[in-house]
Amino acid sequence: MKLMAKKFEDFTDLVIYQIYPKSFKDTNNDGIGDINGIIEKLDYLAELGINAVWLCPCYKSPNHDNGYDISDYRDIMDEFGTLDDMKKLISEMHARNMKLIMDLVPNHTSNEHRWFAKSRKGNNEYRDYYYWFDEPVNNWTSCFGGSAWQYDDERKQYYLHSYTVEQPDLNWTNPRVVKEMQDVVDFWIDLGADGFRCDVIDQISKDFENGNNCFGPELHKYINALFGREKTAGIFTVGECWADDIEEICKHTAYERNELSTLFIFGHLDAGRAGKFTPGNPDLKVTRDVITMWQLQMQENGLLYSLFTDNHDNNLYISRVGNDKELRYESATCIAAMFYLMRGVPFIYQGQEIGITSSEYDSIESFADIESINAYNEFINKGLSEEEAIKKINFGSRDNPRRPFAWDNSE
Repeated sequence: MKLMAKKFEDFTDLVIYQIYPKSFKDTNNDGIGDINGIIEKLDYLAELGINAVWLCPCYKSPNHDNGYDISDYRDIMDEFGTLDDMKKLISEMHARNMKLIMDLVPNHTSNEHRWFAKSRKGNNEYRDYYYWFDEPVNNWTSCFGGSAWQYDDERKQYYLHSYTVEQPDLNWTNPRVVKEMQDVVDFWIDLGADGFRCDVIDQISKDFENGNNCFGPELHKYINALFGREKTAGIFTVGECWADDIEEICKHTAYERNELSTLFIFGHLDAGRAGKFTPGNPDLKVTRDVITMWQLQMQENGLLYSLFTDNHDNNLYISRVGNDKELRYESATCIAAMFYLMRGVPFIYQGQEIGITSSEYDSIESFADIESINAYNEFINKGLSEEEAIKKINFGSRDNPRRPFAWDNSE
């Protein structure tokens, strides 16, 4: 008999803490956070009342997009430690009754993944693991700027990359790709993972006919193939998905559909900005109205609401809609009360508990985020001065939430 996913009531006790491993805690003084640093701080998390951790990608990666370009889903990034360290982390978490939520990246791999290496050679088994065409079939652009199509000299064809050139999109219309990702999920469940945050899950089905790089015709079929199985029954799953109406959200998260436990709903993230790199109206009434609307709609439909203000992809909420200087404490507690007194699952981003604020850098050389660097170059090409461009990058850069956690007052 096919097992059903857990109802939302089974997850309402979760208090989830998001860790960006690279900048959380460094134990070997190489300037990069590591798995042992997470282990070292588990008691700290327990004291906060945390009982689940969403861990951003820690897989083997050449780091063209900070770990979201994965070259091996079954191994650990050298800078972070080893697979044995990971097993120890899972064991130590479970000893403290904490759940581990891995970051699953199903839409793309690194171009250094063995699948892509074999696909670009035209290997029969791997030939269609990615989208290959003799010419670009549309004018899609990468999320980081420029064309989403890249010519490959070895295969003599173009491949699709929705993000960096080094992140080719997987072709989910190939049943072998679906099976590969099922095996990745099963590998981590066997190691002890208790759930998954699913990166850009809405993009795994493309709609080439209507020109949409997401919400393709087979999307729900693919999600169900991942999580509607006996192996995955009862695990917690949250999707990064830009669904903006309750009907689509129900398709993803309704109990009887066996897909996801919940979604991140992003409408409130527009508060305080007119664009990713442009400040806007900081009025918290906008936030109030948006989250109240979704709270009521999710409740009426018996769905689980994800409560969050910050993550690794957005400049910090307190610095956009609050006063992060004279009224930092008041702003942080006000925002926390607005969200975490609602009904749903709270997600706390590392540093949010101490009211961490956005930082500023003087030059583009200080930035590591590929999105910010590309945007800076676009601003300069459009005629902005260096000072103007840096000001915009300082406002919107993903480097803001990714800077090292200040465990003490040392430099």
